[in-house]
Amino acid sequence: KLVMVGRLPSLAELRDDIDWYERQAPFDGVMLLAGMSDVFNPNPVTDWEKKSAVANLKTYREIKFKRWTYNFLGVLIDQHKPAWFDEGYWKIVAERWGCAARLAKKAGMVGICFDPEGYGVYPVESYFKPEWWAKGGGKLKGGGVQPPDPDHTEQDYLVIARKRGRQVGEAVFKEFPDIIWWSYYWWSFNKGRMMGSFCNGLLDVMPPEARLIEGDEWGY
Repeated sequence: KLVMVGRLPSLAELRDDIDWYERQAPFDGVMLLAGMSDVFNPNPVTDWEKKSAVANLKTYREIKFKRWTYNFLGVLIDQHKPAWFDEGYWKIVAERWGCAARLAKKAGMVGICFDPEGYGVYPVESYFKPEWWAKGGGKLKGGGVQPPDPDHTEQDYLVIARKRGRQVGEAVFKEFPDIIWWSYYWWSFNKGRMMGSFCNGLLDVMPPEARLIEGDEWGY
């Protein structure tokens, strides 16, 4: 067999051949996509997503891990551009984050791994740059341009990002109080900026038994 590069193994692949996978990589655990990963989707969680998550949960529990016991549920910002000042949108986003935390908890995973890079725009970190929103001008995938926001300043975006961090944190910590919440980047993303404010919002409501882990995909 060849080691697959560039993608995670599926739950079924791990279930059917976990001994081989664990021999290939000297890890304590892995980040897995098992449903509820689309946490910035503006649409409420569907019945299909719930059924799929239940099926994935069953498959995950069938995997006979020996070494990889420190596992995380993967969640993404993916193609959805956050509507930072839309209360209805963030109510749905918080619910989606809560569903993801609930799934990770029920699965027996140690927590969530968050990929904050939005691949629907260029550059991928634009979503967490206050000037990208306030001043506009950033190129969008497909040739469009992000328009300026005449109603909000860069400081407004930093303030709202902290509020949204509190909202998301409240939803996650309610479902998984002792979660280990890991991200490829937290405060290091754009030297803090909106992601730093978002993280500070998480800290505002984080219980003492929870942990945030600042990762770095370039430096491990």
